Amino acid sequence: PTATPTATPVPTHGTLVLRTTGDDVSASFTVVSSGAVCGEGELAGNAETSVDELSKGSYIFTVNLPENVLLTGLNGYPSLQRGTAQWLVTIANGRESVYELELTSAGSVSGRVEGVEAPVNISLNGRESISFTAEGSFTQKGLLPDIYSVTVMLPAGQYSGEGWTFVDTNGVTMAIYPAVVEAGGALELPVITPRTPGSVSGLVLDAAGMPLSGVAVSVLSADGSMAASAQTDAAGQWTAGGLNDGAYTVMYAHAGTAIAS
Repeated sequence: PTATPTATPVPTHGTLVLRTTGDDVSASFTVVSSGAVCGEGELAGNAETSVDELSKGSYIFTVNLPENVLLTGLNGYPSLQRGTAQWLVTIANGRESVYELELTSAGSVSGRVEGVEAPVNISLNGRESISFTAEGSFTQKGLLPDIYSVTVMLPAGQYSGEGWTFVDTNGVTMAIYPAVVEAGGALELPVITPRTPGSVSGLVLDAAGMPLSGVAVSVLSADGSMAASAQTDAAGQWTAGGLNDGAYTVMYAHAGTAIAS
């Protein structure tokens, strides 16, 4: 007798394989077709999960990233995603559709500005704006591990803050800080506080030791620029304020009278 050949079953389903690399973090996912959820689960760091028995066709794959997790790579290509990442996947019968996702633990940076009522603008690397609360604090989460230049635009004035660099330009004061954000780290920047300006005062006498009024006083910065000016009163006294920390040169000018001190 002749044997009857057995028909090979034709595959009617495929599999979606999800491989994660990177940091030891997790994120949830869903697989949807025509509005119906066909699969869901959790992506764990450096692990593999799969959704089996998917019919041939296209599906919407969605990854829900916690605020401390970033999607930084997809199938070997760089890809920075926060919050929700979504794309179309294709399933073929009898085959595995493999996707490799790189997950990275995000960092954050925060700080506080005291004693400033006017609006303050805060940015990262001159681009990404950070919101500033009425209480004077700011926080930015979901950051890639990197070095960021945090810039705070303040009303013109004098400020202090450990590690901050203060630059006066175009009627405002810029505070700049190099922030090193680590994976999963929460960096708290030093507090910025207004600083009370300093002052300098003196007494001017003529050669006979009598107070000399009307003497023009110039207070010069180290670079020779005028930092402040004043004039002696009837008692020969003068005061100049609004001075930053530093060394100054004081010059007196009075026509026709010898100045003793």
